[in-house]
Amino acid sequence: MGSLQTVAELLHCMPDVAYFAKLMTGGIISLSATLASNFVFESFIGDSKALLHGHSYFAHALGCTVAAKSIKWFKDPQTNLNIISEGTSLREVCAIYLKSG
Repeated sequence: MGSLQTVAELLHCMPDVAYFAKLMTGGIISLSATLASNFVFESFIGDSKALLHGHSYFAHALGCTVAAKSIKWFKDPQTNLNIISEGTSLREVCAIYLKSG
């Protein structure tokens, strides 16, 4: 399986919105990132102004520094061994959930 980056990779799916928080800084400093598909992003810039009020705070310098170190640690294959070992169980649980409708 290699280096696992997100649960989306584990489940082989692509969400419209993904939110990353505690993992980015190890829970040390408040920092998060929201990623969105192009379809969702268009709601921010389209004529409808459906999501007129988007993000209100960004570029926290200390938080970004901590996040960079945390993400580097998370990408280490040794760190991922524990996560990968849980992958089979998570896939089984998800399969049961999806079958239940």
